Amino acid sequence: MSAVGLTAVVLAGSLVEVFADPLGIAPDLLPLLDQRASVAGVIISALGLVVAVGALLIQLRAARSSEPVAARDACATWEREQQLARRVLHRLEDHRVLYNPRAWEDEPRVAASIEGIRDYLGEQILQCETTELRDRLRAIQAGLREFLTEREQLNRSVLPARVFSRLRYLWPALTRVRTTVGIAAEEIADVFEIPLNGNLADIVSWSQYRR
Repeated sequence: MSAVGLTAVVLAGSLVEVFADPLGIAPDLLPLLDQRASVAGVIISALGLVVAVGALLIQLRAARSSEPVAARDACATWEREQQLARRVLHRLEDHRVLYNPRAWEDEPRVAASIEGIRDYLGEQILQCETTELRDRLRAIQAGLREFLTEREQLNRSVLPARVFSRLRYLWPALTRVRTTVGIAAEEIADVFEIPLNGNLADIVSWSQYRR
C-alpha cells in the first residue's frame, strides 16, 4: 500500500473512532491512543515525503538521460546536412555557366546547364532535413526557373524580335541567376562552415551584385 493510501486508511479509522467508537474503548485509554496515533501520523507523513522526493529524483534522472540523446540526434542531423550542403556546392562548381566570362557563354549550352542544375537541386531538396538548407536551395531553384521561363517566352516571340531580344536578355538574365546562386551559396557555406575557395569563391563573388 502506498503512503497516500495508508494515510487515508488511518484518517478514516480516526474519524470512525471519534464519531462512532465501535470498539468501546475505555476513556482512560483514549489519551494513550491519541499519542500513538499522532506518532503514526508523523511517521506516515515522513514516508509520504520520502516517496515524493524519490519520485522527483526519478523524473530528474530521466530528464537528464534524455538530453544527451536529443543532443546526439541534433548533432547527427547537422552533420548529414553539412555533408549534403558540401556535395551541392561542389556540384555547382562543376557548372561553369555560374562563373565563366561573358564572352564564353553560348545560349543553348547555358540553358542546358541551368536545366541540369535545376533538376539536380530538386533531388537534393527531397533529402534536406533542415529549413536552413532547404530554403536556400529552393531560392536557387526559383532563380533558375525564372531564367528558363523568360527564355521560353522569348522563343515564342516572332523571329526579328527574338534575334534582337536575345542580345539584350541573355547576359542580364544570367547575371540575375548568378547573383541568386551566389547569395544562397554564401549563406550555405556560412551556416554549414564550408570553406570558400577555388571556383566556389567565384560563384559567391556574384552575391556582391545585390549589396
